[in-house]
Amino acid sequence: MSSSARSARPELAGLALAWFLLFPSLGIVQKYFGTRGAATYLSVGSLLLICGALNGVNLRRYVMRIDQRLVPWATAGLFGALGLAFVLLYSVSNSGVASWLSPSGIVGGGSDRDEALNLGVRALLAGRYPYYATTQIGNAISPMPGTLMLAVPFALLGNVAWQNLAWWAVLLAAAHRLFGDGRPALAILGLSLLVSPVLLQDFVTGGDLVTNSIIVLVALLVLLDWVPDPTVAPWQKVGAALFAGLTFSSRSSFLLLLPPLFAALTRRAGFRAALVPVGLICMAFAAITLPFYWYDPAAFAPLYAQNKFVPFDTALSGSRWLFPGISLGFAVLMSWSRANRMVHMWLIHSGLVLTFPVALLVMLATARSRWPNFAAASYALTGLFFGTLGVALWVLDLPADHSKSSDLLVGPHPDLA
Repeated sequence: MSSSARSARPELAGLALAWFLLFPSLGIVQKYFGTRGAATYLSVGSLLLICGALNGVNLRRYVMRIDQRLVPWATAGLFGALGLAFVLLYSVSNSGVASWLSPSGIVGGGSDRDEALNLGVRALLAGRYPYYATTQIGNAISPMPGTLMLAVPFALLGNVAWQNLAWWAVLLAAAHRLFGDGRPALAILGLSLLVSPVLLQDFVTGGDLVTNSIIVLVALLVLLDWVPDPTVAPWQKVGAALFAGLTFSSRSSFLLLLPPLFAALTRRAGFRAALVPVGLICMAFAAITLPFYWYDPAAFAPLYAQNKFVPFDTALSGSRWLFPGISLGFAVLMSWSRANRMVHMWLIHSGLVLTFPVALLVMLATARSRWPNFAAASYALTGLFFGTLGVALWVLDLPADHSKSSDLLVGPHPDLA
């Protein structure tokens, strides 16, 4: 067993896994099964995940016993099921059907994120300012310009919602490389779908929370792999950084990932080597986002629609600035940990950074309603795969000969040792 596994606290790993997998679904569970149902889901689910983490060695043994020849078939089955679920449930999720599970008597009909993306991309392709449009229920187009640009190929195919299936495939490929094996990658994705119902809801409704997170996750994993590698050409590193900047122009909360990213790259490649890609990310983000803002600042909906602390300004003046500032402070605090030179700890820290503001939102909503209110918990989906993959690497502790990502798990850069 490696030194990382010997120093690991399995119960902490189990709690972290419960946080990343269960917390985002508390809102939807509370909606259909009440607060007691949400409490039961969280407590029972946490207990099972902690028990699983405590038996990490056995879990690894069971996963690695799976016949490699079954991986392509399991992959095809997983994506076939996802595609079928999308075809069957997408129209239901947008129109709604009667059900006793919902307090309103209707299941579905509650999301217009896919419509916002379709409208925004169509306006962009037609040469119009995308943020003048509104959805059928009157909501503004809140996705940032980078999201609209990345969704263009799928809009040309007829519906941007199909991007979810494509990026899930990219996630599986990235997880395969991270673990060095398709078996644990499939196991983690399957577990995520099994225990986190909001994950499937976001998929079948054409939401973009998970897709945005996957794109950013993959872009940053490439940077962590390439920046310290002297065999990778400089133009490739520049291209990867510019693409990462494009992906950051999707949700403002992803900017919180810059401090832990810069710290991890510095510890792995040195200060100068880290400064260039992070600087390029910021430049690309600004070059893509600011022209849309400057065109009409008052109509640039992402500026206010993505700041979920704005509604709390009436009760606590300055909330729109105070709590994002606290979240940034937490991100900086996470970046001080020397452990983030290892990819699994960087993933866990990044997941915590993305879910921390959501925890603040839930606490504020609970205080305002004087009753547990998990409606905003689904925004923690952005950190789900960051944290889950990190904890899985930690718990499974695959041997170096099974993991092509072992180069990502080495110690700090010699200049920083």
